[in-house]
Amino acid sequence: VYVKDGKDYFVYYDMMTGKIIVSTSLQKPTTANSIVLTENTDGSVEFDGIKLDKFTFKRDPQTFKVSEISSPVITVDEDYFSISNVKDGKIEIPNISATVEGKGSLDFSNSKIEISVARGVGTTILQTINCDKLEDVSSDHVKYENGKLYLYLKFDGTYSIKYTAQAQNAIGEPVADPSTKTFTIANGDIKKPKITVNDGFLNRGAEEYSLTNNDLVLNVSALEFEDNESSVEYLKSHYSITVRNSTTNNEVTRTGEGDTYNYTLTTAGEYEIIISVTDVAGWTTERTVTIKVMSDEQSNVEVYKVVGTVLIVVSVVVLAGVVTYFIVSKVKQDKKTKKTK
Repeated sequence: VYVKDGKDYFVYYDMMTGKIIVSTSLQKPTTANSIVLTENTDGSVEFDGIKLDKFTFKRDPQTFKVSEISSPVITVDEDYFSISNVKDGKIEIPNISATVEGKGSLDFSNSKIEISVARGVGTTILQTINCDKLEDVSSDHVKYENGKLYLYLKFDGTYSIKYTAQAQNAIGEPVADPSTKTFTIANGDIKKPKITVNDGFLNRGAEEYSLTNNDLVLNVSALEFEDNESSVEYLKSHYSITVRNSTTNNEVTRTGEGDTYNYTLTTAGEYEIIISVTDVAGWTTERTVTIKVMSDEQSNVEVYKVVGTVLIVVSVVVLAGVVTYFIVSKVKQDKKTKKTK
């Protein structure tokens, strides 16, 4: 290190290239803050009126101790994020604060504040802020005003303020793993609506459909919608019903078309009936009812309880002109009379 007229110079010898570099920064030399010196014939170099004799080096063993720098411990006060602190629809967001053990400090340029909101339509990241540039922030949701950072709560939902703190060593290099801490603020309507499926929604039992009995009729009046903020009338105009074949994934969706929905089931297998409703705040709830559609072969089987010690299952499917009978032990007598049509 050389000092002239109150100005510091840092002289480096690059052992990989053999070049001599002078810089005005203690940090790693870059093209922006340093120059490579040209050696004189005698090996000396000059800069800003300073002449340095030829460098000589010895490779003596050196012992040094590195002071371990730990990840920062974020110390932002969670009391800031109480909903009681909301005034005029906004809340102050404090800049990051953290402690760093060892000979390190908080690196504000690599520390961040990420603000997001989770609501009915999903989670949206509103702003990611560098902690050394709060004064540059100005958006519809986050603003820097009168020396403070404010979040404007414009949505019903849960806001998340995630702090990421990075430590640095004495020469400004990032060290140790960054640490994070997240605070939340619940604003307005954060509850999903409720769907109740009452008896009579299906025109027959969930396992009584077949390719012969393939008419599916859904009675909308058997559905009940509730919400803490939205009216029943609003919910009834913001629901949909989707019928999806679980095997082919083919589906049909209808929205508020009447009191009943009619479908023709053309393929055997399982079907999902998905009822969806969305409230004023955008929160969506789904309920799923599953039905099973039998093939004609599956549906033409009847099980009878026979007085005595056995059950007889009679298949009415005739194969090569032969009616097949199956004898089942009395253990299965609990089934009683059951039809799978």
